[in-house]
Amino acid sequence: MREGDDLNKITIAGRVCDKPLKIIGNTNFIITFRLLVSKTIRMGEKKVSIFKVVLFDKVAARWENQIAEDMRLIVDGELDEVRRDAGDDRITREVRVVGRFLQVME
Repeated sequence: MREGDDLNKITIAGRVCDKPLKIIGNTNFIITFRLLVSKTIRMGEKKVSIFKVVLFDKVAARWENQIAEDMRLIVDGELDEVRRDAGDDRITREVRVVGRFLQVME
C-alpha cells in the first residue's frame, strides 16, 4: 500500500431496526443506530446481519431529526474497531460503521 492511500471504505444499505440513540456531550454529538441488512443466499433463503452505525458531530447534527426506525438508508463510511477491557483479562471487540454520507432509499 502506498503512503496516503486510504483503503478503509464501505457502502452499506439496509433498514434502521431500532430508534436511534443520541449522545450529546460538551464537545461532541453522536448518533448510533443499528442497520439491518439482508441478502438472498439461495432460492428464497435469506441471511440477515445487523451492523452498528455511528455518526459524529456535523454528520450527526445534519441527520439528527431525520433518522427513524424502519427507514431505508444507504451509508457510506469506514469501518472502525473499538476494543474494551471486559475484565478477567478479556478484551471485547466491536466493529462498527462510521457514517460519513447518508442517503434515504425510496
